[in-house]
Amino acid sequence: SEVAYVPVESMNVMKRMLVHPSNMPTPDQLPEAHRINDLHIAGKDSELPYEGMMLTTKVAEAGRKVRLADGPDYFDLLLSGITLDNIALIGIPGEPFMGVGKGLKETEGWDLVIPSCLTNGDIGYFPMMEAYVEGGYEAGSSPFKAGTAEQIISEGQALLSQLALQILHFLFHSLFQSLGVCGKLQSVGSHLQQSFLQIHLATLVG
Repeated sequence: SEVAYVPVESMNVMKRMLVHPSNMPTPDQLPEAHRINDLHIAGKDSELPYEGMMLTTKVAEAGRKVRLADGPDYFDLLLSGITLDNIALIGIPGEPFMGVGKGLKETEGWDLVIPSCLTNGDIGYFPMMEAYVEGGYEAGSSPFKAGTAEQIISEGQALLSQLALQILHFLFHSLFQSLGVCGKLQSVGSHLQQSFLQIHLATLVG
């Protein structure tokens, strides 16, 4: 009952590039970050006033600050989408928090949305905004500033909406092709198709 056969008549692929600020340290954070990082590299974690997961988090956070001391200022994030009829797979180039997947799955108009992590990249964690407020290993070590996860959700939903328009275009094209209409009807159909797509896009955006 949980599995169903779906005949696939169309397949679409689309990419969308995001640009997000780097989680660079401030100048006053660097001396302590270098101290912690140097002690860790030298195998002297015992000289740090932390234990367990707190030690792991502080070391990871210090390493991130040292690595990003000279930038880059921004990162390019490539989202990729593939549709099989009314099923969509959306690829994320890293490790998103569960909230990202939930947000993408809420995109309307699809029978199933399947988020896929570590797709075409493994550039770090994508914590939700509240994780940066709470602190922790993932937020501390992430090379991205707060807000990246939410941006992935909004841009991913926009990508899915564009893919939905591609499917509608394919359906209209197939319909008129199967009817074998003449050039005049094709012209009329093209106007109807464009009007329908504009209405549909307005609905998705609204």
